[in-house]
Amino acid sequence: MSKYLLSLPFLFYFFSCSSDKQLEQKEENTTIKSVYKDGNLIVHASSTEKLEGLSITNFAADTGVNKKEQGIRTYFIMTVNKHILDQIHADGFDALLVDVVCKGNSGKSFSYLTTYLPELSGKVVYPDKNIVFSHPSSRGIQIDIPYRKLELAAGKQPLTFSLLVYPIKFAVDTNRVETKHIERMGSNPIYSQTYSTAVNTPQLKVNTISITDVKIKTEKKKASSYDFTLIGSGLPDPYWQIWCGEELIYFSPAEKNSLTINGTNSSSNFYTAANDIITIKFLDYDNGPFNRDDQIETVEGTPSELKKLKRINGTTISAAAIKLSQQ
Repeated sequence: MSKYLLSLPFLFYFFSCSSDKQLEQKEENTTIKSVYKDGNLIVHASSTEKLEGLSITNFAADTGVNKKEQGIRTYFIMTVNKHILDQIHADGFDALLVDVVCKGNSGKSFSYLTTYLPELSGKVVYPDKNIVFSHPSSRGIQIDIPYRKLELAAGKQPLTFSLLVYPIKFAVDTNRVETKHIERMGSNPIYSQTYSTAVNTPQLKVNTISITDVKIKTEKKKASSYDFTLIGSGLPDPYWQIWCGEELIYFSPAEKNSLTINGTNSSSNFYTAANDIITIKFLDYDNGPFNRDDQIETVEGTPSELKKLKRINGTTISAAAIKLSQQ
């Protein structure tokens, strides 16, 4: 937990004022300063809508640029003018959000929104970064689509990309400064574009990871340094997470006020391609509005690399057993 709670009200006020002033000073038309992107896939525009005050241009797709996760990286430029924002404000919305959806003739459909902004996360976004536009601007956007999320058979597969723009309304939340919680999203997109291509998809395998008897070592770092408390033991609340790319796949239950996680915890099933990097993070859970989980140690590797591990003996974490099962 944070040791600096007394200074937080001042910092909150300072950054709140600073953030608001920066937004007010934004020019209505921001010139993007990004290098032109081109991809190794030939994409065809299937349908393109026209909407005054909003445009998406320079769509490209590439299969060879993400070194940690096999898939397709999409690029495009989205321009939002004051006219379209005035229209959605009149309808009770605060900003626009663009989602990228990808699907083949079989398997599953990928949506950036449902993958990286699920209900569990509270749909927290930055109001003027990445896929969200609450002020007029023109921005280059980059979205990765992992093969593992499409769950397609190996081989040449036709794919369709859909770029869908929705109006969103932010929740009133005085605890947030730079980020906003999405309270409501329009039920239908106000704008869409569709592209098609064909991709050679790799073989996928289903993984499960089990970890047994985790222990935090205290030779180089005191147990109390992970946690700060006015009452109680002050020991950490350890747990572990599994990540693939930018997606949180699984998190174990936290063990309260302990140096150990006794017994075996097993992840849910998840797909990977052969060269995907799986990251296992061991953390101290901190529950509170101003707290952030403290990272204790990280283990990562491809599925084949992690499959070779039998136990973990890191700098600050040990585990009696780790098992990656595949099918």
